[in-house]
Amino acid sequence: MRQRELQRSLDEVQRSQQQVGGDANSDAVRWQLDKLSRAIVNQLLHQMSLVHRRDAYPEEISGGEQQRVAIARAVIARPKILYADEPTGNVDDRIAARIMHLYEELNKSGTTVVIATHNESMVEASGYPIMKLQNGLLELISPMNNSVVSIPNIQNLSKIATDEFS
Repeated sequence: MRQRELQRSLDEVQRSQQQVGGDANSDAVRWQLDKLSRAIVNQLLHQMSLVHRRDAYPEEISGGEQQRVAIARAVIARPKILYADEPTGNVDDRIAARIMHLYEELNKSGTTVVIATHNESMVEASGYPIMKLQNGLLELISPMNNSVVSIPNIQNLSKIATDEFS
């Protein structure tokens, strides 16, 4: 483990009377939160290949970079449900793979990730259930056995999804 990583992974709890610089309790906790926030922001910027644009303003960066900033902003909140509309539309394949990996990690931590896209190969490679709207008909595709269930009435969706994927 590198020295810097080791320093980030260690912290200490001192006797109750000792505190950082005699700050108020809220200041001491806020200082630690700020330190943690900076580390998380740096990690996300690195994952999105945006470290070099850390201090840039929206009008100074490309559409693809703006999209990656929006993804990082959404992901940092760790929402219960994340809806991504064409998240890889303005990025190259390398960045698209990073974005999909980030969404997969977010999903593993408990967030439901819903992606709307025209990139069928990306979705099929994910191995997750797919809902496809084709010719006005919603289809639910199981990645396990590649079976397709047509859903004529959208109100039946939750029952069909539960039966098909459980």
